[in-house]
Amino acid sequence: MLSIAEQITPLLEEYTDRTKGVPKINHVMVPNYPIDGMENWGIPIIYDKSEFVYDDSKDPTFQRRKVASVVAHAIAHQWFGNFITPSWWPDLWLSEGFAVFFQVYFLNKVI
Repeated sequence: MLSIAEQITPLLEEYTDRTKGVPKINHVMVPNYPIDGMENWGIPIIYDKSEFVYDDSKDPTFQRRKVASVVAHAIAHQWFGNFITPSWWPDLWLSEGFAVFFQVYFLNKVI
């Protein structure tokens, strides 16, 4: 999880030409968290621990990709959804659309 976060953050900064990105991004795993991940401005990105604990030698490779996908999506929301936020709720699909796009775009660069 950390290696993916370390690779994706600089890519987002470069792509958006925003060198002063999020000043600090903390990642926290919580047991039995009700969803895969939740990102909010100013607090750590929270993940469900049971979804993120895996062993490369035992678990299927799709599990690693799933973890990387959730991490990439959460980090993308730090830019698209926090720095760039729609002014009206009906336009919220834009934030989610950008997060999904960049999740896939950057994962294809790092994995």
